[in-house]
Amino acid sequence: MNNFFESDHLEVFLNNHPKSIVFAFLALRYVELGDYDKALAIAEPGIRTHPTYALGHYALGLCYYHTQDYTKAKTHLELSVAYDEKNPRAWRLLSEINYKLDLPLMAIDGNLQ
Repeated sequence: MNNFFESDHLEVFLNNHPKSIVFAFLALRYVELGDYDKALAIAEPGIRTHPTYALGHYALGLCYYHTQDYTKAKTHLELSVAYDEKNPRAWRLLSEINYKLDLPLMAIDGNLQ
């Protein structure tokens, strides 16, 4: 049985439905595969189409984290937790970024979530 969440299937679906929220899942797949440029190329326009989609902001924040653009990563992870405060991965990554940006009190606050 084929898995819909494989990158090939997600790409076909997104090409057929360019305004779909599937962009976030595809971007996350490319992050898992280490293809951060491709993930960014998918997540950036996706979040412009869906500016309040928490998982989309998380995916974009993760892309920026892996490309070491911590300021942009922080912005999108903050938006992610603003739209979905129950995302432990986003909180953990946000705490790590705050630590890297030498914002220790914010890092501690994020760990309390």
